[in-house]
Amino acid sequence: MIKNKISLIISFSLFASGILLSYTYRPFIYDNRLYDYHIADTIGSLICVPTSVFFLYSFSKTKNSFNILILKFAICFILYEFLSLTKLHGVFDFYDIIAILISAGGLHLFHWLYKTYKLIKNK
Repeated sequence: MIKNKISLIISFSLFASGILLSYTYRPFIYDNRLYDYHIADTIGSLICVPTSVFFLYSFSKTKNSFNILILKFAICFILYEFLSLTKLHGVFDFYDIIAILISAGGLHLFHWLYKTYKLIKNK
């Protein structure tokens, strides 16, 4: 039960930070014409995978694998990005796909480090 609450808090914190960065960091970068390696353009894609994974994991009643959730959401968001090639929404941006992969890889690494540390600590 505590796992669910912590996951939900992490999810809402990531969501709030994504919105905050979109409304503060992105305009600052654009107004000052700074080059930030496309971070301002891909804030949503960087935040979407961890936010979605933690949110769904917080409501999970079964023992869903955290890594499987990461993979599923990464694939879904990449497919959603490719959907923009059909002009149904937004503009296709290859950097968003890279950001989704970085986000999923970073979350997988974070989870692996957490499990490894927890395993070592319990010995």
